[in-house]
Amino acid sequence: MEKLFYPDSIVVFGVSPREGNLGKIIVGNLLRYEYPGKIYMYSPRGGVIYGQQIISNLDDIPPGVDLGVIITPALTVPQILETCGKKGIRRVVIESAGFGEYSEERKALEQELVDIAKKYGIRFVGPNGLGIINFEKGVVLPFSHFFPERTKTGPISILSQSGGIGISYIDLLSFENLGVNKFVSLGNKTNMDETDFLEYLNADPSTKIIAMYLEGIKDGRRFMEVGKHVNKPVIVHKSNIGKSSQNIAKSHTASLAVDDKIVDAALKQLGFVRVHTLNNMVNAAKVFSLPPMRGNKIAIISRSGGHAVVAADAVDRYGFELAEFSENFLKEIQKHFRANVINPTNPLDLGDMFDFGLYAAIIEQTLKETNIDGLVFLHIYSSTQAEISRPLIPKIKSLSEKYNKPIAVVIFSTQDEVATVKKMYDFPIFDEPGDALRALAISRDYHLYRPEFLDMRNPEEIDTEKIKSILEGKKNLDLVESLQVVEAAGIPVAPYAFVPVGEDPVKFKNDLNYPLAMKIVSEEGIHKTEVGGVILNIKDDEMLVARYEEIIENAKKSGVPFKGVLLQEMVKSKRELIIGANENELFGHIVLFGLGGIMVEVFKDVSFGIVPFGETWADFMIKNIKGYDMLEAFRDEPRADIEAIKRSILRISKLVETFPQIKELDINPIFALPEGKGVVAVDARIILG
Repeated sequence: MEKLFYPDSIVVFGVSPREGNLGKIIVGNLLRYEYPGKIYMYSPRGGVIYGQQIISNLDDIPPGVDLGVIITPALTVPQILETCGKKGIRRVVIESAGFGEYSEERKALEQELVDIAKKYGIRFVGPNGLGIINFEKGVVLPFSHFFPERTKTGPISILSQSGGIGISYIDLLSFENLGVNKFVSLGNKTNMDETDFLEYLNADPSTKIIAMYLEGIKDGRRFMEVGKHVNKPVIVHKSNIGKSSQNIAKSHTASLAVDDKIVDAALKQLGFVRVHTLNNMVNAAKVFSLPPMRGNKIAIISRSGGHAVVAADAVDRYGFELAEFSENFLKEIQKHFRANVINPTNPLDLGDMFDFGLYAAIIEQTLKETNIDGLVFLHIYSSTQAEISRPLIPKIKSLSEKYNKPIAVVIFSTQDEVATVKKMYDFPIFDEPGDALRALAISRDYHLYRPEFLDMRNPEEIDTEKIKSILEGKKNLDLVESLQVVEAAGIPVAPYAFVPVGEDPVKFKNDLNYPLAMKIVSEEGIHKTEVGGVILNIKDDEMLVARYEEIIENAKKSGVPFKGVLLQEMVKSKRELIIGANENELFGHIVLFGLGGIMVEVFKDVSFGIVPFGETWADFMIKNIKGYDMLEAFRDEPRADIEAIKRSILRISKLVETFPQIKELDINPIFALPEGKGVVAVDARIILG
């Protein structure tokens, strides 16, 4: 990987003197950025550009070149890649298009590249991309024009599935004076994908922040495994949101687990920051250029009361708390001003004071407050005050570093003035208070929650031997067997009894107490309510016999093969929940939690966890559903046993991790009882594979 970004020699295939030739543009970029290594060029027509001869015979390519760059017609690429292999060129960037993204027929051509690379041990980027950049080394390989005066070298490296989006990020980060270190246009990700480069950039000392634009993730399981060990902020702009399939899944969990919800859960679980716009990506990069926000207490200082009110609204929106200033702070601040000039509260309104020299002193006094975790400074000034205002920015930067607390600066002035300040100082400037507060919230959540989310210890135990005996030799489980697995996983189940077809249900009722529920038992993956396979509130023996005949008749009409029925004591609880699991094609097993019952697919109020996960993430799953308040005490309902819900989620996670042959699982409903009383499952469905 190192020779991709730090090659001592490069050969560009597809260079000609013709105006607009893409290979010529690549070589021009290398020369403008003063790439210090040796540059070779190839074209079957030969010629001379930039005073250097173009090699016209592939056999004349010198052996052992560190990096090959191919920008030739797609049909010629396999031969050139073969030449690279024979010449010992082990790192290649393929920018040519016209492969699998072009047509189904061209996928075979792309596979040919894979086979050649495997034969010679080549790793390549692309095809169908803009190539790579390392501004530190002057390695600028896109086939579009780049100019040093328009780009800035900095600590942020970009992985982008879109070349165009990637260039936009380079422009934006350069304009904001943050700067870019490395850039990869991933293209078709045929040989090297986002996870390969994520792993490399995590170890790269020049990269401090990793920004990613993805339309899809190639290998979710490996992405999760590598992501757990990344120790730098990762900002992900994930687009292409939608369902992976229109097929109707057999379980609630599978049908609810659309791609984007799972991706969102995976990124959160890793502590990666997900954004949905280019502007949010840049603001997240800005805040990670500041010291970390390690708490929830914030101060706002503003030269305008109205701007302070707008910022205060954002404080609530992003879950911050306005810190109370200490008496010592207020006394110290009052020394700098005439009586009644400022209102000594938070937000601190500086009013019409134009002594910019005092602002740094006030900011420093604020940062000294032990209960202040971060500060938003709203700097409003006219164009006539520009010269005396600008020197405040480097002072703010120095204070932020001195006290190791973030200061989010928002400047309100003319557009030209704001642009000038951004260009003058390598300190992030935000465009409005909401951007600043949202960015600080990103920093807070990253530093406070990521370490806990990454703690994947699961203390729950399950009866593995019993579960193994139930699953052994089975292709599918019926309702009784599914409930037995749930019980063996440590989740209580409402008392039940099985009645085989043709038997007297009264004789099999045993010690069950009325009222009872009756459910059809079948190995088929059916929703029982859809075939009349569930009857509730059976109150006595006479009603039991009548309903038994009714449910058997319903089953026969539906054509569903069945073994009998399950009798089960009914549970009194208003809190119906669902806990499920499903093997996701991309990430492996996931666990679902949400409000249950027959309306679960209507409201879709669910959260997800990628297996494995620990207690903190299970807590997050519970609190992340919109209906969470239903689990807290309300009206005459006591608080639900949230601890028991959490343990049940963790036990299902342990179950599917231990027994990966479980492809789909629904416990719906599982009833939450009052605090200290636990939970009770009344239905379960397990599909093996």
